[in-house]
Amino acid sequence: MSKRRRTKPIDETRKFINQNKDPPDFFVDRFEEKGRSIRTSKFRQRGDFLLQYAGENISKKVGETREKKSHSVYRYFFSNGCIDATRESSRLGRLVNHGEPNERNCVTKRVDSMHLCLFATRDIDEGEELLYEYGVKSLPWMQENHWANFNQTWHRTFLDKRDSSLLK
Repeated sequence: MSKRRRTKPIDETRKFINQNKDPPDFFVDRFEEKGRSIRTSKFRQRGDFLLQYAGENISKKVGETREKKSHSVYRYFFSNGCIDATRESSRLGRLVNHGEPNERNCVTKRVDSMHLCLFATRDIDEGEELLYEYGVKSLPWMQENHWANFNQTWHRTFLDKRDSSLLK
């Protein structure tokens, strides 16, 4: 019985880039404190291609103009360009969340100039959320007291609107 040879991650990556679709076996989940998130529904090996951060490839200047007009957390800037994934799509890479250093299980790498792709930095178990470093230090949730403020806002916004009998 011969062992099936593993496809090289870069070959797998280019295959899905060319097909303009995501690999199978990922799903969207929802977290109360973060919103949407991506999980894998099968085991992934360290080094595996996971997803592409797909969006519109535009110049850095066009991206900066759009950012001044309307801020978006879905624009990824390079020194020579921008991937604008602001518009909702069926592509999942734009929904992968930021993780703390001990949580991260994937990393972004540029492939063939303007394709941003996620690769596993360690083995990832079935059902595990994909998390990587956004590379931005000024994210709102990274600020001191963010979760305290978030919880206060959440309680004011949602709990105060509930039937008070639910809280007894």
